[in-house]
Amino acid sequence: MRTEFVESVLADLLQDGVIATSDSVIAVCAGTRERDLFAKLGFTDVLITNLDERIDDETVFAPFGWRLEDAQDLSVPDASFDFAFVADGLQHCPSPHRALLEMYRVSRRAWW
Repeated sequence: MRTEFVESVLADLLQDGVIATSDSVIAVCAGTRERDLFAKLGFTDVLITNLDERIDDETVFAPFGWRLEDAQDLSVPDASFDFAFVADGLQHCPSPHRALLEMYRVSRRAWW
């Protein structure tokens, strides 16, 4: 993940009022870099998801939640989050297109 670029895009979206730090976000294929970025920018309602079965302490992503989730088959209902986010990781999915469709399905407003 090119942190500087992703941070600048998120900062611009915040500044332009497209998103708010209180919006709910599901971050797929995400990890501690995304956690740190969302925390730095002041987001309060983020669910970090990935397929890392080695994680045995969900608090590693505090102050945000974490869940073991396949980006191509998310277990959350339609329109569960304001936004879906991915910065890096789709290239590891057997079907990146399926993962994008899942992000679209679970977001109420948009995905980026």
